[in-house]
Amino acid sequence: RQRKTLEETASQWSKSQDLREYIEEVRRRVDEEPLTEEKREKVEEWLEWAEMHADRIDPLSDGLPTRE
Repeated sequence: RQRKTLEETASQWSKSQDLREYIEEVRRRVDEEPLTEEKREKVEEWLEWAEMHADRIDPLSDGLPTRE
C-alpha cells in the first residue's frame, strides 16, 4: 500500500511540476506578445487559476510526507 501511495504521489508531483513549467512558458509569452487589455486580463485570470490547480494536485503543498 505504501509503495502504491508513493508512486501515485510522485506521479502527482511530477504532473504539478510539468504544469508549473507550462504556466511559466505562458507567462513568458504574455510578456512577449502584443495583447489587448481584455485578452491580457483573461490570460492573467487563467494563470491564477492554473497555479491554484497545480498547487491542488501537488502532494507536497500539504507538507512533507510521513510514513503511515
